[in-house]
Amino acid sequence: LRDKSTTFVEQLFLTHILPELGSDLGFVRARAAWVAGQLANLQFADPQQYATVVEGVLKCLDDPDTPVQMEGARAISQLILSAPSLNFVRQAIPIVLDRLFKLVNELGADQILETFDVIIDRFGMEIAPWAEGLTKQLVKACDEFVPEKVGEPSDEANGGWSRCCML
Repeated sequence: LRDKSTTFVEQLFLTHILPELGSDLGFVRARAAWVAGQLANLQFADPQQYATVVEGVLKCLDDPDTPVQMEGARAISQLILSAPSLNFVRQAIPIVLDRLFKLVNELGADQILETFDVIIDRFGMEIAPWAEGLTKQLVKACDEFVPEKVGEPSDEANGGWSRCCML
């Protein structure tokens, strides 16, 4: 049973936030993607709306603005974790992985590694066709955290390396 506040938040999201994923302003697109991630566990009255949200956030991964891409990657992670049905996301896995590989190559951000972790956890053997590419990207990302000079690695390097090893 849905309460009034859930219905209100859903209408607010669909009316005011979702359209902003296509805003002319990069900052607004990034914020809309962030909100989509924060509200990832919102139960839509029409399950097809969830697919619309996933499609909108996927477009953020190809955005020309880096902050929008990063927020899109984070939001996709949250949407996958909260998906009422993974079927909406399952259909897009090849696209998601391709875009994430591209982002890792361009940005090398460890937030994207977290998204890979979520995908591996939720889809397991279903992503076997992309395992080689995923492994190469993870090795490349982990290599970035290995200190080049002998001595104490930074906290950031330790954190990134341990995140890679956990995947």
